[in-house]
Amino acid sequence: MARRWQVQWDADKAELTSPEQVEDMLDRLTAKATDRPMIAVVLSPSGKSLSLGLGRNLSVVEYQMTADPPYFASVGNPSAHGLLTYEYSGEETEFEMRHAVPIEAARRAVAEFLKSDERPVSLNWEEV
Repeated sequence: MARRWQVQWDADKAELTSPEQVEDMLDRLTAKATDRPMIAVVLSPSGKSLSLGLGRNLSVVEYQMTADPPYFASVGNPSAHGLLTYEYSGEETEFEMRHAVPIEAARRAVAEFLKSDERPVSLNWEEV
């Protein structure tokens, strides 16, 4: 049986069998998110997850090995102030700007996660 990846957004989800399908789904969600930025969650076959903000030039990325702590958040500019908002599970959710990274860096982190099933080393992280 093929390993299954899952992408979740809003109240929807897609079961996918390859990293390429995950990337394609994220591209489609990005196009959909230009009017309403959202958080998408990528779940690996092992149960680890990487979530990222879509629909803005900046993204926030979070990594979880399990549903239990520790949880990790990307760190862009540690001295940045302000908030970014994304829709997450139907709710507007705020994230500190210090966790914002360029969307290109977030997508590189997704590609790395899809290959390694580990926390991407291409971003700086802090435990939250």
